[in-house]
Amino acid sequence: MTGRMFFAPDEESATRARNSLAQQTPATFLGVDILDWQVKTFAGIVQLVEDNGASVPVGKRWRIALR
Repeated sequence: MTGRMFFAPDEESATRARNSLAQQTPATFLGVDILDWQVKTFAGIVQLVEDNGASVPVGKRWRIALR
């Protein structure tokens, strides 16, 4: 998979990501980069929203990929 990946901090961000995916419209997010664990701003059209479930550690539930 190409593009940038990050963890969304909350359900609201995950919902906005799902909307971006469904509508193929760009969105901007604040999230944690999965490569360097730094909080960054991410912008683009979502191509993946993965819900890892409520049992994962805090901050790792929703993984988002942008193109």
